[in-house]
Amino acid sequence: MTASEIEQLDPRKYRQIYLAIRTGIASGDIPPGTRIPSITYLTVQYSVARGTVAKAMRDLASEGLIVRYPGHGYFATSAGQPAPGSPGTR
Repeated sequence: MTASEIEQLDPRKYRQIYLAIRTGIASGDIPPGTRIPSITYLTVQYSVARGTVAKAMRDLASEGLIVRYPGHGYFATSAGQPAPGSPGTR
């Protein structure tokens, strides 16, 4: 799904970020264990406030699609579980 297709689905910026990451995870473009771009990076990429990106990340995390490792960032998960080798796993 392209950025313009996502924007047409929902004009709210946090939903655009959410849908872009969710679509990437669902399609396999963002495989389990892959680090998600930082909040700072996404604020610049989407020209939004940190809170907007943080809301998208919270929604993704609440669905078990990503997990946050403090000091390391956000990572894609598989079935709500951290991928082997992600920070915080043994």
